[in-house]
Amino acid sequence: MTAAVGVALHHSWQACAHKQAAESEMAVEAPKQLSVEKEDSKIETPGKCPTRERAQTGACSQGLEKIAPDFVCGPKLVPNMFDTSCSCRVAPESVLDDIGVDDEHATIVIIGGGPHALAALSALHEKSFAFAEQYGSENEHQRRVGFGSYTKVGTGSHRTRPTLCMLPHKMRSLTYLRRVPILAVCVLDPGYRFMEAWDKRFEALKIEKLRSPAFAHPAAFEPRALVNYAIAQGRTNELHSVDGLGGHVKLGQRLATTDGGEQDSLWRLPSTTLFRDFCLHLETKLPHQWISGSATKICKAESTDKYYVHYTETGSQRMRKVVASAVILATGPTGEWNVPRPFKGMLDHRRILHTEEVVHKGSLMDELEWRIPSRGRVLVIGGGLTAGQAALAAVRANNRVVLRSRRPLQTRPFDISEEWLDAKKTQRLRFEFLKKPMDQRRAAVKQAVVGGSLPKVYMEELLNLSRESESLKLEVDEDIDSCQVSMEGGGVRVNGEVFDQVILATGVVTSTTCSPLYLQVQKAFDAKIVAGLPVVNSSLRWVEDEKIFVIGANAMLEIGPGSGNLMGAMKGAKIIANELYDLVWTRPAGNMAKAGRMFTNPFSVLVDSDGETDE
Repeated sequence: MTAAVGVALHHSWQACAHKQAAESEMAVEAPKQLSVEKEDSKIETPGKCPTRERAQTGACSQGLEKIAPDFVCGPKLVPNMFDTSCSCRVAPESVLDDIGVDDEHATIVIIGGGPHALAALSALHEKSFAFAEQYGSENEHQRRVGFGSYTKVGTGSHRTRPTLCMLPHKMRSLTYLRRVPILAVCVLDPGYRFMEAWDKRFEALKIEKLRSPAFAHPAAFEPRALVNYAIAQGRTNELHSVDGLGGHVKLGQRLATTDGGEQDSLWRLPSTTLFRDFCLHLETKLPHQWISGSATKICKAESTDKYYVHYTETGSQRMRKVVASAVILATGPTGEWNVPRPFKGMLDHRRILHTEEVVHKGSLMDELEWRIPSRGRVLVIGGGLTAGQAALAAVRANNRVVLRSRRPLQTRPFDISEEWLDAKKTQRLRFEFLKKPMDQRRAAVKQAVVGGSLPKVYMEELLNLSRESESLKLEVDEDIDSCQVSMEGGGVRVNGEVFDQVILATGVVTSTTCSPLYLQVQKAFDAKIVAGLPVVNSSLRWVEDEKIFVIGANAMLEIGPGSGNLMGAMKGAKIIANELYDLVWTRPAGNMAKAGRMFTNPFSVLVDSDGETDE
C-alpha cells in the first residue's frame, strides 16, 4: 500500500477503535473502497472493514502473488490468526494492533524476570526429557527406545507468525506479510535482563553471599551446575562453608533435594558475585525472547484458545500484546510493605524509611548519608537479615544505631527450618503440610520459617559491635506495635527517645490481592484466592483446565515452606515444565509414547479439590 493509503487506513481504524470503546460493537463502518497501487495498475477491494475482511477472505493477495511469491494472508496463515477478540476489548492504538499483525507470538509467556522465571525457562528447555543426548545417534535411540527422539518446537520455520515486511526492489513503499518463526518462550519483565531487580536488592543491602546451599539455583534439573561452574571458572573459593553446621561439610554428604530424593552436593553458600555470573551464563544458553514491559491484563480468545497478555512497554509506555498458549506467573512475592501500626501513614516523612524503598534507589549507605549528613541516632526495627544489614550499614555510615526486634535475634544457616532439608524428614513434613486445609497452610508456612533470622557470621559481627563499642545497641521490644511515635523537630520520638532516622526492616506481607494483575486474572477466570494467595493445584495451575500457572512465593499454599526461595524455584519449575511438556516438545509422527508426570504432588490423591482431607 502507498504511504497515503497507509495513513488513511490508520485513521480509519482509529475511528473504529473509538466507536468500539463507546458502543461495544464488534463491527464498524469503514471506507467503502481501498486501493492498492503498483505503478499504473490498481486493485480495488470493497468491504465494511477493509483490512479485517481482506484477511478473512484472502482477497488482499490478489495480484500480489506474482510480485511477492512469499506473500501470505488470511487462510494461508494460521487459522484465526487475526482474531484478537479477547474479553477485555482494549481499544487498539493502531490498525496493526487491531488485526494482530504487530502482536508478539510465543508458545509460552513467563511473566517475571527473577530466579523463579529463570528456573522456569531452564526447566522448559530441559533436554533430558527428549532422551536425545543419551545415545550416539538417532538410529541408536530408535533401536533402543522404540520410537524417534523428541524435538523441541518453537524455534523452527515450521511454526510461524505474520510480520510486516517490505517488498524488494522498486516496491519499497508496499508492505506485506511474511511468515517468520515463533519462539518457544517469551519472558515479560519491566527490566532488561534476568535477575536485574534481584541484583539491585543485594547491592543495595551489601549482601555478600546467599543463604541457600550451592545445589539451589535456577538450573532446575542440574543440582551440581553451580558447583561445576565454580570449578570450571576457578572460583571455588567463593563457595563458603556453612556456619552453624560444624564448619566444612565434605563432598558426598547427603541432603534432601527439592523433589524429595537425595543428591550428593556441597552444603556451601555461593557468593553473590558467583551466583550473579552463573545466572548470566545460564541466561545466554537458553533460547528465549525478552520483552521489557509490565503485564497489565491476561485475557483469552474463545475462538483460538490463546491467551492475550497485555503489557505496557518499558520506556515508550505503549500498550502491546503477546499471544501464547500458556502463561506462567513468576512475578516474585507481591504484597504490601509490612509497617508496624504506630508508623502507618508516616512513610512520606523523610525521617522514616522502609528498606523496600531503598532497594529501588541504590545503596542503603548512600541513602543514609543523604538523609543524615552528620553523625546521628538511627533506630532499626526488625529481626531478620535485612535488619542486620541495615544496622551494619548505618554503623559504617558513622551513626549510633539501635537495632530493636520483637524477640531476641536468632541465627540459622539457611532461610528455612533445617528439618525441611533433612532427607529423612522432608517427605513426612510435606505430607503433613498437604493434609492441612487450605486456610491453615499459610500459618503452617510461617511456623516452619520461624520468623526472621541471621546467618552466624552477621550475628557475630552484631554482637561484637554491641559489646566493644557504643555505635550499636541491641534491644528487644515485644510491644513494637504499641509504641508511642511522634514527629518532633527534625527527628522522630519513639517511646520518649528521639532518633534522627527510623529504618523499618520489616519486609513485605505476601498477598496477591495487592497486585492489579492478579486481581484481574482472578476476576476474568474466576480463580480462587485463600488467605491472600492463589489456590493452585498439584500442577501449579491456578484455574482447572486453564494453562495459567503460578510459581514462587505466590504458590506457597501448594509448594509449602521455601516456595519463595531458590529451592522452591527448582521444585516449581520442574512441575510446570512437566505440565507444559507437550507444548515445548513434539514427537515424530507415529510415536505412541507419552511423557510421564514425574514432579507433581505425590500426596494430591489424599486431598480433594477444596484442600480438605477425606476423613
